[in-house]
Amino acid sequence: MRFFVGFITLLFSLSPVVALSAPFAAAESVAVVADSTVSLPGGSQAIVLDSATMSKFMEFMAASKQETVAQSSTTEPSKRLHRVAKQNVFAPRGQWFLGGTLSYTNYKGENFKFLVVEDMALNAILASGRAMVGCCVTNDIAVGLALTYDRTKVQIDELNLKLSEDMAFGIKDFYSIQHTFSASAFLRTYIALDKNRRFGLFNDLRFSFGGGQGKIINGKGEELVGTYQKITKAGIMIQPGISVFVTDFMAVEASIGILGVNYSRTEQITNQVSQGYFENFSADFKLNLLSIGLGITFYF
Repeated sequence: MRFFVGFITLLFSLSPVVALSAPFAAAESVAVVADSTVSLPGGSQAIVLDSATMSKFMEFMAASKQETVAQSSTTEPSKRLHRVAKQNVFAPRGQWFLGGTLSYTNYKGENFKFLVVEDMALNAILASGRAMVGCCVTNDIAVGLALTYDRTKVQIDELNLKLSEDMAFGIKDFYSIQHTFSASAFLRTYIALDKNRRFGLFNDLRFSFGGGQGKIINGKGEELVGTYQKITKAGIMIQPGISVFVTDFMAVEASIGILGVNYSRTEQITNQVSQGYFENFSADFKLNLLSIGLGITFYF
């Protein structure tokens, strides 16, 4: 546009101007000869300029071109469009949380028969409680500490095993109780399942150490036998789960153990006379139904 305005101004300010072509923009080639006429293909009218006018016109075009190039070089380059996947954050950096889980299992039978088991009457309870506190050191990664209490109680009033007509044995009046405490450090990672921070998956990597005690009573009256136990245990466990926010600050969590390496040592003394010990080391990669936990966690 600036080119045409300057061109028209130049035509009216300089001489001689004979005529304007119609249409000028449609001409594909123009031959200019000082003080002479110009022939265009198709016999259309042409603009006739002398050599001085043509020289000034060419200078004007060169100056306009240089100005256009200078403006283009100072223009800010266009920003490139980068396609970046945005990850939803479930637990942001600096987030503190406090909560706990509970697990409870009860086995109970009365006069139960199955295969070689006959007349089984038992009552077994496995309970566990865990309290924890943690902090997110970065987005969706947290560290923390936890305290765990486990209690196991087994009472067998009668249990008969009949392998054949000539081979059978049974257990009667058996009672065992055991409770342990343990402390653990854990690393937790989160994965958000939606943009609203309502549903998320987590995985705990735990390092635990603890101990406890227990007792076993077998028989009645003069046949009563009592055993005292001292327990030490340590382990590493991977326990994934799901977290669901029911309010802005409270979430319900469910988890289950799938991988664990555990070591335990049990020292015992029977009737305050006979002593012994038992060690166990295990590495499992399977669903541990005994480690199912359900709890509530508060985020603040």
